[in-house]
Amino acid sequence: MLKGGIKKVKKELLLISIATDSYRNLGLISIFATTTEAGISTDLLFIPSEAEYNEEMFSNFLKTNKYRVIGISLTTRDFYFARKITSHIRKHLPQSHILWGGMHPTCKPKECLTYADSICIGEGEIFIVNLVTALRDGMDISDIPGIGVKVGKKNELKINPPQLIQDLNSLPFPRFDFKHFYVLNDNGLNLFSPQDYVRYSRHGGDGYVLLTSRSCPYNCSYCINSFLNRLYEDNTARICRRLTVDNVIQEIAHAISTIPGIGFINFMDDHFLLSKKWTEEFCKKYKKVINLPFIIRATANTIKDKQISLLKDAGMTTVQMGIQSGSKHTHNNIYHRSFNEEEVLRAAKVLNRYGITCLYDFIIDNELETDEDRDKTIELMLRLPKPYLANLFALAVFPKTDLEEMYKKRKIKPKIDVYSSNYFEFSKKNYFYYQLASLAPLIDEKKIRNILQNRDDKKSLSLLNKLFDENRSRMWTEEAQL
Repeated sequence: MLKGGIKKVKKELLLISIATDSYRNLGLISIFATTTEAGISTDLLFIPSEAEYNEEMFSNFLKTNKYRVIGISLTTRDFYFARKITSHIRKHLPQSHILWGGMHPTCKPKECLTYADSICIGEGEIFIVNLVTALRDGMDISDIPGIGVKVGKKNELKINPPQLIQDLNSLPFPRFDFKHFYVLNDNGLNLFSPQDYVRYSRHGGDGYVLLTSRSCPYNCSYCINSFLNRLYEDNTARICRRLTVDNVIQEIAHAISTIPGIGFINFMDDHFLLSKKWTEEFCKKYKKVINLPFIIRATANTIKDKQISLLKDAGMTTVQMGIQSGSKHTHNNIYHRSFNEEEVLRAAKVLNRYGITCLYDFIIDNELETDEDRDKTIELMLRLPKPYLANLFALAVFPKTDLEEMYKKRKIKPKIDVYSSNYFEFSKKNYFYYQLASLAPLIDEKKIRNILQNRDDKKSLSLLNKLFDENRSRMWTEEAQL
């Protein structure tokens, strides 16, 4: 595709996703739809693995297309890879304006402006249209809302407050474009095809992932929303903005018509059950037009009998719910979350009664917790009605979260380096609880309690290791399945 004397073309914008789950970069796919509708010639490149990245292929792609602006989307874990790619752009297409966007530049603007020409703070759809238009017309970009840029002879940092997109329905819906999406992997640099969608999707490529809303009403200390809810001057980020049901149905219908084999829908909203009225309208229209199985995320206090009944009838098969800990002390003093154990159990019983597959999130490795706190988590897991699936995490301290500030005040160094690691790396100290939590949904409650009560006994620990090895193949995690 890039060989054989192809004519070099001047294009305006290249968007690059370097996330491991590249095809799930919903922000970039939304930006692509917005810039394309605005008349900006845009390509999107997925680089899902640094190990498969090839500088020569990338440089040939750049030289062939000569993009005016190149935007890289990154999280904290992608920082070092973004630096590498940026250095290659400087070498092979030095005239391009390099933009960094995503969660990490929003949180760490000074660090990111060491490498990028500009950064995007917050939501990027309107911002990038304004940036590309200004650069095209030779205008000053330093006053664009949400931009971070160096100005003046002293290269002083200028960080403008971001502009929140109040009406999500004003944006074109995200869509896959197999004529302008590319992928760089061990097969080379080629158009991103339906076969690549299958390769990089979970569940064999039959799931379609989308968001129907943005923002979150909560301020959990470990979540970036605790920072984003402070980011906007008028604090409107706290308002959960949502698409109309008709727009959601339109996006899904388009995906089904363009991506072969879609078999279920994966709603990634942190809180799907925000409105009773919206849910009722959704169930009616979804069942009539789409009629595919789907998964949602919800909190215990939003799970009500009637709504679950309607969602089940519309095709809902799975609910993912964040429980995190069984300790009220942990919720109140570390996570800044409200917690009512009986409310959690009530919600779990509702889901169980309707035959919904339940996936419960637990932060099982938290160095700020005591063994007493961890014991309470295991006890709660044992009280949850079976069957259910446990999604287990280690606590990661991300930049600008309330949790980071808590660690700084306590002068504690986080055990996980979020620049190079992830929240699935469990410490040896808490591996005992990780094993117990993994087994809690799978084996007899009495065995778990006996091991918990006799944790200092070598025979109990030997039995735990044996049970863990025997049941390893049954363990189901979000990393592998969703």
